[in-house]
Amino acid sequence: MRRAIVRVAMTAGALVAWCSVSPEWVAAQRTPAKPAAPSGVTLEQVIDYAFPSELVAAPVGQRFAWSSFQRGVRHIWIADGPAFQARELVAYPNDDGQELTGFAFSSDGKYLVYARGGDHGANWAAERNLVPDPASSPVQPKLQVWSVLAEGGTPVLLGDGDAPAPAPHGDRVAFEKDGEIWSAPVDGSKPAAKLFFTRGHNESPV
Repeated sequence: MRRAIVRVAMTAGALVAWCSVSPEWVAAQRTPAKPAAPSGVTLEQVIDYAFPSELVAAPVGQRFAWSSFQRGVRHIWIADGPAFQARELVAYPNDDGQELTGFAFSSDGKYLVYARGGDHGANWAAERNLVPDPASSPVQPKLQVWSVLAEGGTPVLLGDGDAPAPAPHGDRVAFEKDGEIWSAPVDGSKPAAKLFFTRGHNESPV
């Protein structure tokens, strides 16, 4: 008799406990828990980070220029003092793997010269000295020297070559091409020409 009474009491207690459970709790047990939101740095945040390089100052005035590499594409930015508000000077919107290096200002600070193309971080030259072509473009990429007005404008091709060096006085730019030194007007008004003949071989400093 006592065992029967105890059994009835336990059943009644369990029923009361079940009835006292809120409907929200029951619904929560039936709904699968959502996975926790990812924490830390995401891949999107990593590739979205802009990597600046090639920072260079004009020999006169308050003017700086640099290259920005973001999401596989490269741009040239410039800023003038005293506010130093950055503005985009040249845009290369395609992810084509062409480096922007050798930044230098003309002696009056009006022009920025640079080289586009190449693989300056390589341990050895590529086969046949070909410029990298990760985009598999049917048009052969070249290592070339360019010039652009610092106030803004369309870049001008000075010639195939590397390591541009504007004259400390004057309006010409010297650069290395096929182991020789070439020169051209900084505004591209005349074709580049070999500066002198030498039996030696001039290596690019970069």
